[in-house]
Amino acid sequence: MTTVQQRCQPYLTVSADGLDHGLNVVNAVFERADIPCLLLTAPNIGPYDVLAAGKLMELCHRHETAFLIESDLKAAADLRTDGLHIAADAATYDIARAKLGSEIQIGAACGLSRHQAMQMAERGADYVAFVDSQSQRRDQPHDQETKDMIAWWSDLFEIPCVAWQPSNLDAIRQYRESGADFVALDVAYWSDADAMADGLDCLLGPSTDNGESRAQ
Repeated sequence: MTTVQQRCQPYLTVSADGLDHGLNVVNAVFERADIPCLLLTAPNIGPYDVLAAGKLMELCHRHETAFLIESDLKAAADLRTDGLHIAADAATYDIARAKLGSEIQIGAACGLSRHQAMQMAERGADYVAFVDSQSQRRDQPHDQETKDMIAWWSDLFEIPCVAWQPSNLDAIRQYRESGADFVALDVAYWSDADAMADGLDCLLGPSTDNGESRAQ
């Protein structure tokens, strides 16, 4: 990921559970859009299937997509992934950075904590991710708290931010226009062709803000 984005971009997440299906979804996504990065999320039980993860990483690299995995520092080192996605924690970040080196992308999931986001930025995280865990109820029209956090961050900081799993297309637009650099779409958007097209169009289509962005 870069520190300056010309537009909000899709952040692809794929579950390590049922990866055969995930590979088919990824192929379909790559046929439709350029994807800057892909995160393989941790399996519900047991370790990563390193062989399967390696195949997905090869596919990503053929499409010039950065490949990240979630949480597992050893798997990231063994696979030589492009990055690691962790829960925001200073000690975890320091250990990961020391083991993986300065060239590996490390992103941090910060919930809605300004303190954690700033702490991770100060330590050198490559991006921060924001999500309102309470909004998983999906009863908020625009996931308002996440939107507010993104707007605050984008006004003050250059480090990219990822808006995590918006509840609907309107939330995608809201996140984008609030200044999100990336939006991590829920797996449902990628698994259904029409939903995928709608989600990507929201991210990549013309903005309603007359083309203004903080990247200018």
